[in-house]
Amino acid sequence: MALTPKDKRAQVIKRPGIERDAKAQIIAFDVDPKAGAADVKSAVEELFKVKVEDVRLFNVRGKTKPINRWIGKRRDWRKAYVRLKEGEKAPDFIEGPEGERTLVKPLETPKFLKFISYVPEDVLDLVQVIEVGLPVSALELFQAESTLPLPRVLKLVRIPERTYARRRVSGRLSAEESDRLVRVGRLFSAATGLFGGDVAATVDWLSKPLAALHRAIPLDVAETEAGSHEVERVIQQLEYGVFP
Repeated sequence: MALTPKDKRAQVIKRPGIERDAKAQIIAFDVDPKAGAADVKSAVEELFKVKVEDVRLFNVRGKTKPINRWIGKRRDWRKAYVRLKEGEKAPDFIEGPEGERTLVKPLETPKFLKFISYVPEDVLDLVQVIEVGLPVSALELFQAESTLPLPRVLKLVRIPERTYARRRVSGRLSAEESDRLVRVGRLFSAATGLFGGDVAATVDWLSKPLAALHRAIPLDVAETEAGSHEVERVIQQLEYGVFP
């Protein structure tokens, strides 16, 4: 099926709103390496319904990083600084206090990661939340928006169905179950980032035998903490262009 003009413009923007300077009305985008200033201007105006003053493009070399005995390298990419016309309101995906340059969440962030809102970034706060126990709604939100069948999620978090029924009555998971849910959620977050926010592709990849895991299925391996770390290691290697 042929791409529509809007589809083509959407392909120009790889990651929207990676930086912002609200005072100067400037937003940074990760864009297609072949895109010109006119392409970026047209795509931003069409997709985000704003008026653009000017666009400046910069080529960014991918960083290298040692991973075990390999040296990985992120892809080279093109960064576009887009200045909005005076009086224009920044797109809704921009987050953070006014006048402060902040990193923001890309639009392609999958909705199931909303469950991460239950998980604080501070380690000490996280320990406290896990000890109290996450609400059952966190597990249900993860299941619904990851599209994994509930039995598969319960198996990953190692909760028998009868135990899950009791948890639904009490409304809260145990500390051990909460810890495993956080681990599974972070694994999905990393895997989905590898596939540019495509949840269906992520689930497909996690559900098939993987050569790097000796033909084991990533979701099966991830049922243990050690196995989950191994799957994350493979994801990290792939992200840096190292093919184990």
